[in-house]
Formats: sequence, C-alpha cells, structure tokens
Amino acid sequence: MPLMQSISLMPPAPSDFTSRRRLLLYSASTLALIAGVGCKKSPPAVCPTSSLTADDLQVRTTLGYVDASPDAAKTCAKCQQYVPAEPCGSCKVVKGAIHPQGYCRVFVAL
Repeated sequence: MPLMQSISLMPPAPSDFTSRRRLLLYSASTLALIAGVGCKKSPPAVCPTSSLTADDLQVRTTLGYVDASPDAAKTCAKCQQYVPAEPCGSCKVVKGAIHPQGYCRVFVAL
C-alpha cells in the first residue's frame, strides 16, 4: 500500500463534472432562487398615527407598540385588548389605530 496517493494538480475535464442532469438541476435551482427573491410579500398596512397627541405617542412608545410583532403567536389580533376593524383596529389600552399584526407589552392572549 503506497504511503502517498497521486494528487492531480489539473482540474477535472469539463466532461468529468458536467452532465445534462447536473446542468438542469443547477438551472432549476437558480430559477427557483430568483423567483423566491422576486416574490416579496407586500408590506403590512400602515396604521396612521398623525391624529395622536404627544402623550398618546409616548404611551405607545412606553408600552413598546410595534406594527409587526416579533412573535407570530403574540399579535394584536390574538389579544383580548384588541378591537378588530379594517385595515387597522383599535385597542382598549393603547390609543390610535392598531395593526392586527402588531404587538405591545400589555398583550393578553385570548
């Protein structure tokens, strides 16, 4: 048994590593990747806050309200405090328009 195996310093010839099957697989994978990147979800509806006072905005900030919940299980639509409406509902605690996919620290599960 030889101690050292021969190592080829030359890259394999194109016919050694390309085949029709591999080319089709790479093409399909590339197309799927491009399609996945191109199909972005539409952004969530923007709930207006222009009618809120500075104090109301401060309460929203203090309670940590955001229009997109970091936890899918804890959204305003799944909270006891939320009052549904289209496109934005309201809340019994936080004033102003509330996005159904939003979140704040006073979340109480249904």
